[in-house]
Amino acid sequence: MHGELAASEQHARELLVDGVVHRHDIAQDARALRLEARGARGGGRVGSRGVDAAGRAIDGDVLIALIAIDRKRRGVAGSERAVATVLTNSGVERHLAAYGISLERTPVGDRHIAERLAAGQGGFGGEKSGHLLFTELSPTGDGLLSAITVLGLVARAGVSIGELADAVPLDPQLQRTVPVPPGTGEQLLAAPELQSAIRQAEAALAQTGGRVLVRLSGTEPLLRVMGEGPDHAAVSAAVERLIEVAASLVRGR
Repeated sequence: MHGELAASEQHARELLVDGVVHRHDIAQDARALRLEARGARGGGRVGSRGVDAAGRAIDGDVLIALIAIDRKRRGVAGSERAVATVLTNSGVERHLAAYGISLERTPVGDRHIAERLAAGQGGFGGEKSGHLLFTELSPTGDGLLSAITVLGLVARAGVSIGELADAVPLDPQLQRTVPVPPGTGEQLLAAPELQSAIRQAEAALAQTGGRVLVRLSGTEPLLRVMGEGPDHAAVSAAVERLIEVAASLVRGR
């Protein structure tokens, strides 16, 4: 048994440190080895994702909440705030507020998070994608630093990463995209028909505390639509309607 455990631990270290590991493979390994926490690094990226012992992926929003709370409990400088983008789940914002932590939001992109952190008193920030920044450790995101930080908070908590993640309430969130011909994105976003549909979606979701976000991708020719709120059916209907209007406008151009 001891040999099997030692082999499992060594395999975990190798997967964490060497090369690129797909999250699907990590999930399979976590279930097979009954590991409590795993980290994944994407090729060419600094994002981190957790995987619990059941193989369930734990995304960046949950990690942001867990790390921010752990930092506040330890009295780390600047831990009274965390910085995230407009995509981070509203459930995280409410959860952090209960611990006396304010969530400041920026446009999408870790560059904006880094700029907001630098303009204040430092601290911690991250993206839903898993890009996490610790200004006292590094000026940029680092997947290994993120993984070590998550493993540290799990050790301090004395429970599994899965149990910690279950304590972070998230609103249902749906994200969809519409391909946009290059050079036409701004015109599409400004179209009266789409703007009207956005206002209707905002009003519908606001009734239950939800929200909608429509933006152009900064890296691809896509219109991105995100809907979020406690009523999953209302979120789905709002997002599908926006996608329908946007796709119709694209086809008509």
